[in-house]
Amino acid sequence: MRFTNVFSQVGGGANYQDHFVCISQFWNSYWGFGGSTKGCLDGMSFKLGKFNIFLLFMSFIIFIYTLTIKKEKNYVFLYLSSFILFLLSIFLMLNYSTFIWKSVPFMEFLQYPWRFLNFAGLFLSILIGYMVYMAQGFIKQKKYKFLIAFIIVALTLIINMKLFVPKEFNNYSFAFYENKHYINWVTSKISDEYLPSNFEKPSKDSEIPQKIVEIRNGIGEYKILSDQTGYKKIDMNINSDSSVKLNIAYFPAWKIYVNNREVKYDVIKNGLSLNLSKGRYVIEAKFIQTEIEKKQRRLRG
Repeated sequence: MRFTNVFSQVGGGANYQDHFVCISQFWNSYWGFGGSTKGCLDGMSFKLGKFNIFLLFMSFIIFIYTLTIKKEKNYVFLYLSSFILFLLSIFLMLNYSTFIWKSVPFMEFLQYPWRFLNFAGLFLSILIGYMVYMAQGFIKQKKYKFLIAFIIVALTLIINMKLFVPKEFNNYSFAFYENKHYINWVTSKISDEYLPSNFEKPSKDSEIPQKIVEIRNGIGEYKILSDQTGYKKIDMNINSDSSVKLNIAYFPAWKIYVNNREVKYDVIKNGLSLNLSKGRYVIEAKFIQTEIEKKQRRLRG
């Protein structure tokens, strides 16, 4: 956090206190394409679905019946843990949970309490799945077991079919999104919280660097041998003592090597800078993985 501007994402329009969900919105809320705001008049929906809530109620009845009348304890832990986590997810979306948001470190970085709707939906699905599975025990014929699941899925789709309507269409080609200018100027401005906090961002598209390296003071020539996300390699011939700038946003993981030897560099407002005397050099910039990243990579491999 101390190397980036990620703290800019806390507070302001993303203050969690302005984005709690009203209880009534779980039952029914406006299905729109806007954002969330303070109060209950949001431009997006947070409803769990009336049919889903009905199925949740039915799953609870079947659970009680199975546990008390039939004395079966299959999947009791699964049901109870999912039910508790479902209720917890709902609670964390309500303003009654403000004390938790204030007490738990870094909770404010979640920004929007309604993000717990993802978890509520997951555990709700497990609870309804339990109901379908246990209900099969009351039915002898196998075809009717599948029929129950089919009816639930079909009704869910039919009831919500009216929501499967996009706001608008566009005819942009892949080239539109892959255009370098669009990526460097439009897309990059959408989320810049991982830039250094003191990084000087370009105020217009003409200020965006076109190359990864610049010879600022001095004379020389260079050839870019590699330009990858985490690795840059430049062959450079300097005719006089020069200051070389690499157009890379600083992060401690960046290491600079000159002729295979690691060198120190200066962090400037819009890149990295190093001083070189007259001569021929191979400059490499490597984004070195941390031990945690290396371990995760080994585990995935």
